[in-house]
Amino acid sequence: LGVEALTGSFRGRLSLAGEGDALREAGMEGRFREVSFNGRNVAEALTARAEAGVTLSPEGLEGHLDLHLEGGAVYLEPGFTVGGIAPGFTLEPKGDGITLRVEGGWQHPRQRLELRRLQLDDASMGRIDARLDLTLGPVPALHHLELESGRLALLPLYRNYLQPLLLGTPFGDLEVAGDAGVRLRWHDGRLRVLDLSPSAVHLQDRAGRFALAGLEGEAHLAGSGTAPHSRLRWEGFSLYRLDFGAAQLPFQALSGGLRLERPVRIPLFDGALRLQSLKVEGLFTPAFALETDVLLEPLSLQELCHALGWPIFAGTLAGEVPGLRYAQGELTIAGPLIARAFDGRIEIRGLRIRGLFDPVPELTADILFHDLDLKLLTGTFAFGEIEGRLDGAIRDLHLQAWEPVSFDAWFATPEDYRGRRRISQKAVENLTRIGGGMSVNPISRELLGLFQTFSYDRIGIRCRLRRGVCEMDGVMPAPKGYYILRHGLLPPWIDIIGYNREVDWTLLVDRLRSIARGNGPVIR
Repeated sequence: LGVEALTGSFRGRLSLAGEGDALREAGMEGRFREVSFNGRNVAEALTARAEAGVTLSPEGLEGHLDLHLEGGAVYLEPGFTVGGIAPGFTLEPKGDGITLRVEGGWQHPRQRLELRRLQLDDASMGRIDARLDLTLGPVPALHHLELESGRLALLPLYRNYLQPLLLGTPFGDLEVAGDAGVRLRWHDGRLRVLDLSPSAVHLQDRAGRFALAGLEGEAHLAGSGTAPHSRLRWEGFSLYRLDFGAAQLPFQALSGGLRLERPVRIPLFDGALRLQSLKVEGLFTPAFALETDVLLEPLSLQELCHALGWPIFAGTLAGEVPGLRYAQGELTIAGPLIARAFDGRIEIRGLRIRGLFDPVPELTADILFHDLDLKLLTGTFAFGEIEGRLDGAIRDLHLQAWEPVSFDAWFATPEDYRGRRRISQKAVENLTRIGGGMSVNPISRELLGLFQTFSYDRIGIRCRLRRGVCEMDGVMPAPKGYYILRHGLLPPWIDIIGYNREVDWTLLVDRLRSIARGNGPVIR
């Protein structure tokens, strides 16, 4: 039983009855005082009342238990595992204590447990009434479960009864508040009915991956047929570093899934995420899948970059996310994600996130940049101002825990661009800090201090990240290096040449962060 060093007292009555050497009936009634033990299971100063009876036969047993925990504390490991983890439950009676009432039977040859009555009344949480039928043994199976509750305080429900079963999952370490009512029916491996009525529910993942505030309403889910209409409202929620505002989700469940009844607008920074459609299949089964089409209303890039910890860019971001799908821990997008920013277009293709809620999620994608306005891009960025247009791509992007592992990135002036091309002193100096050098025509050197901006012909840079090292290149070969910036027609003629072909990625990021903070001299 996993119990050692048992101390305490019991006062009551025991009864045994049988025939020959076979025990047929057993009963017990009495009070336990100051019971303590250790081992795999632990109790400290546990006080309880108990009444139990059992009838035995070669096929199994029938019995009942009425247990009331009045004080002390107990930690129990039932002996089964969930996901390779043996859950342990801690009970510490408060107020009127904890009462457990059980009636049922055990069929030994079939290793089948049937509980016709299972009632848990916890003064700190609320009351749950249930019935269940399950097979234990090498391949456990839940055949039938009916559960109904009054209003349940979610903190003790989660901490004492649910968290031990969720360890090792994304929901294994949450801060929880609020209450909810629940009615559930499960039969032959499928959810048949689930009704939830949350009120003032708050959830926060201690690892910072997600949070939900002020959830309330009614949700009616059904394994088959059509359920009543559902409405859930929330004050806000966050996913990693993205904070979404208040919204209401109207939906209806049908045939083991659900569908959105009308588009929903969810505020995000100063813009919004608009769910055009939402379809869920395989609720509470391994086949769970979610599909949605999303429109992104214009939102501030400055706020987005600040939230994600990126260098601050000016402008707005808008676009559409077609065929977003989540299944088996993987998030994918059916078509290209097209966003409009900096008077140009950004496409994200082949986006795939594996283990979205795992400790180390992985992201892969290709990102294409078309005809971005460099003046808008650098307008409020400490890098310095550049006029012109920019194409580029980040191919074979691979992130782990949202940090780059590998990619092949390049950015350059479009070949067919015929517009104005100017660069400020500050931008020249910062490009020099990235690339490692600058070449100035002797005639032009005398004129540098007289100019605030300079003309250029082409600008561009490439970084191929592998094993923590960035292999660098530019728009064309240069003596002993590569051109990051090639001078224009008008003096002063300035070339920025990179000489380092390999740069430590961490060092490069530190340089960019320093530039983003506005550090660095001006050309004189």
